[in-house]
Amino acid sequence: MTYVWKTIEFLSYVEWMLSLIVITLQLLVMLRLSKIWRKNREREAKARSLITLRLRGPMNAPQSEQRDFEIPYRPRRDQLSRSELLGILGMYYGRERFDSKSLRRILEDGDLDRVLAGDDPSSDDEQLLIPWADDPTHFDPVPPPDTSDGDQASG
Repeated sequence: MTYVWKTIEFLSYVEWMLSLIVITLQLLVMLRLSKIWRKNREREAKARSLITLRLRGPMNAPQSEQRDFEIPYRPRRDQLSRSELLGILGMYYGRERFDSKSLRRILEDGDLDRVLAGDDPSSDDEQLLIPWADDPTHFDPVPPPDTSDGDQASG
């Protein structure tokens, strides 16, 4: 009879040790998952951040005569692409089509990729500086008409 009790006692001790091991592993996994969750939230917040599009030109002028022109539309980082950028610049350029050759420098230097990645803390990755061959005041950013007043539409 003592052999049976010793076996039961030993098994209960093993069960107790296994439950301690399982609880410890669960705590470690929970801590690791919370760290991963925080990193993912930071990445998602970074992806939702707004990018300032800034034109600098004219590029053939001396540095002191170059001016910056900020485009009023600020796209989200995760929605900005090369085609989106061309569409935005074409929309604000006016009736003439935007010359995509002026974007060659930011594509070749990797500026667009750096801004889209947003993982270089030493750089200003919240704005994209676009070189412009002509005077950037040729852009005509016309704000949309004020439609907040419902009476204008009916009258």
